[in-house]
Amino acid sequence: MFYFDDAFFDSIPLPAMQALRFRQPFVQDRELASTLFQLHHELEGNGDRLGFETAFVSIFSQLAERYSETLEQAAQPKPDRTAIGAALRYMESNYDRNLSLSELAELSPYSASHFLRMFRDVVGLTPHAYLTQFRIELATNLLRSGNPLVDIANLVGFTDQSHFTRKFKRVLGVTPGQYAINSASPTGRR
Repeated sequence: MFYFDDAFFDSIPLPAMQALRFRQPFVQDRELASTLFQLHHELEGNGDRLGFETAFVSIFSQLAERYSETLEQAAQPKPDRTAIGAALRYMESNYDRNLSLSELAELSPYSASHFLRMFRDVVGLTPHAYLTQFRIELATNLLRSGNPLVDIANLVGFTDQSHFTRKFKRVLGVTPGQYAINSASPTGRR
């Protein structure tokens, strides 16, 4: 069960809340239910604002698209590569911070949901997935340079070593320790 106060919704601009009316009070959607469960699990595991906000806005947008009657149709903005480029540069300069979707969307003239959709269309990943990939790439360079494993998680912006290890293994299929051993071996990586 999720409980959000009004301040939360004020901090994450969602698509035309006043223009939505749901066709029915309850829906059964296994995909969205599974995504909500994953979101809840992520909330218990770490404090990654960008990951949470990206998932939340994405889930809410899908819910609205699938089950609402819109009273007024908002025009969908065309992909703005300049705004997305500015967001990418900002994320790469601030990779070690706990960024938020609202913070990234403020770099553009778009709402968080439109920015998220546009980012995904232009980059092919969500902002959270892009930032995770960027951090993992930095971590691989640090591991190859022989930096201590215990320091790397903090240096690249993960909340702790276990969060870093989970994300690293999810992206590369090996733990950071295994990667470091393989990078240091005389034959190089497998």
